[in-house]
Amino acid sequence: LKEALMDERKRRKRGKALSLEEAEEYHGGAVFWSPKKVKEARDRQRLRDLEEEQLQHQKVEATRLREEQKQAKAEAVQARRLARAEARLLKEKQKADQAADRALWQAARRTAKRLQQTLELSQK
Repeated sequence: LKEALMDERKRRKRGKALSLEEAEEYHGGAVFWSPKKVKEARDRQRLRDLEEEQLQHQKVEATRLREEQKQAKAEAVQARRLARAEARLLKEKQKADQAADRALWQAARRTAKRLQQTLELSQK
């Protein structure tokens, strides 16, 4: 049973058929290929395989670049968002400080005015 299974696996492992270019006037029957033609066909197949592999590498590289650009863009958006939030907090703090200064100045002005009024009343 194991031998049968091994034989089956061996039978399944077949290589690709070479794409030998047939003659234009092929009318059936046996065709014998010269070693030169077989070598040329193998070279063409190797070249096709290399081109396909390069194309796959280019696709993978393009995908990787797209992902990097997407990540960089997301980081830039996040950085801008943080910068806007920091600017907003700074502006709110400045506004609160100005309001506190204004309130302090107004309180001092009211106190001075009351003091002036009490002095005027005491002099009369």
